[in-house]
Amino acid sequence: MPAVSVIIPVFQRRDLASAAIRSVLAQSFQDFEILVVDDGSSPAFVADSHDARIRVLMHEKNLGAAAARNTGIQAAQGEWIAFLDSDDTWQPEKLEKQMAFSRNQQSDMTAFTCGFTMRGTTRKHDKALIPIEASHIETFAAGCWFCPGSTLLIKKTVFDAVGPFDTTLKRLEDYKWFLRFAAKGGALKTVPDILADINIGARPMPATIEVAADYIQQKLSAMQTDQNVKRNANAFLSLEYAAACLRSGKILPGFLALLQSFWLKPRLHLHVKKFWTLAK
Repeated sequence: MPAVSVIIPVFQRRDLASAAIRSVLAQSFQDFEILVVDDGSSPAFVADSHDARIRVLMHEKNLGAAAARNTGIQAAQGEWIAFLDSDDTWQPEKLEKQMAFSRNQQSDMTAFTCGFTMRGTTRKHDKALIPIEASHIETFAAGCWFCPGSTLLIKKTVFDAVGPFDTTLKRLEDYKWFLRFAAKGGALKTVPDILADINIGARPMPATIEVAADYIQQKLSAMQTDQNVKRNANAFLSLEYAAACLRSGKILPGFLALLQSFWLKPRLHLHVKKFWTLAK
């Protein structure tokens, strides 16, 4: 059995997905399988490489990122799960460094992330970021800052304990999953090296964020947790809605949501918490 199952959800982006797959095949750590989950692409995805470690799993119709990741997790044979979005890539030592780092950790309820380069519209807008670590739900509620779709390494058994991604959500499904993970005592550790390249994809419409935020707020209100957690979450969700509105030209609702975020969590910077250190 492979040590790591790499799960790559794909919808239509064949050329980008091929680059993502090549970045996995180029890893210095080679004990892995690649599960490409074709989420209803037309035409269906066909891998460029004939490497026997690549399996393509098919959805007959587009079900969303949560369902695609769940399909990959269910089919995974590895002890560890690593996610990679189809428009992102890894540096060659990504898996090797994360696997070595994980050997020093005692708890199975630990997720591992790494530094990444956030690719802007031009190279001068690129940012190399090192995510902060987290060991409390209050921090996880403040945002989803570590790009779990492409930096995460986590044991498959954690999904047995926490459960799958919520397929009701078309956005923020990873954020909601990590709230549940943190509620069960989960922690996040960071390899402080730049090991992934993250490309800014299509931005969600305000309505999509609004539906997801309302749903998460309802679930969070039913959880037995303190008010700081709920305030952090509501401030983050308001900020996400504000960003979606402002990008879509809906200035007034965006501005009002931004004010609400700062009212819920007064601060001197945009994000709810200082989530990153800049890489040297």
